[in-house]
Amino acid sequence: MGSRTTVDFVGATSVSVLTEGSDSQPGGNVEKEISTYGEVSVATFSVQAKAWFDLRVMVNWIENSWKPNATVHSILILDSLKVHKMAEVVDALACTGTLVLFVPGGCTGAAQPLDVDVMAPLKQHICKCYSNRPSGKPRKITPVERRYDMSNRVIAAMEMIFKKTVSKVFHKAGPFVR
Repeated sequence: MGSRTTVDFVGATSVSVLTEGSDSQPGGNVEKEISTYGEVSVATFSVQAKAWFDLRVMVNWIENSWKPNATVHSILILDSLKVHKMAEVVDALACTGTLVLFVPGGCTGAAQPLDVDVMAPLKQHICKCYSNRPSGKPRKITPVERRYDMSNRVIAAMEMIFKKTVSKVFHKAGPFVR
């Protein structure tokens, strides 16, 4: 008898949702496509084979997002993700005049207030943008349209986070703001 679900439990602990082929790999057609989404001053999008920050994506972010906005003697507080601690990343940030500090494990809530008080509402806004789609059977859309729609939802959600909110978060954190 056939299954009524899209995914059957067969002992797997995860289900790969990545597409195969050169188009979806770094430097492929998908990356070329999404690099045109949004303005660099607002949001940047990239492709990574395992859907996670790697050295290439991190250095790209430093060059295209951080560097144009960093002021002399900036401080960037990062969590202890392996890629954040790579010498290449620390060196690339140092070249922008940025001092990098790392948050000890388990302290993100106190030391990175944006992770707690801004990222959670941002994710909620993204979900709300997604759930506000028209009801009824959705029309068939191409992967290109799906990626473009998602990038627009992210940008729309970012616009719902006000500068005042971000400022309050840093004041709430205390020692980081004078």
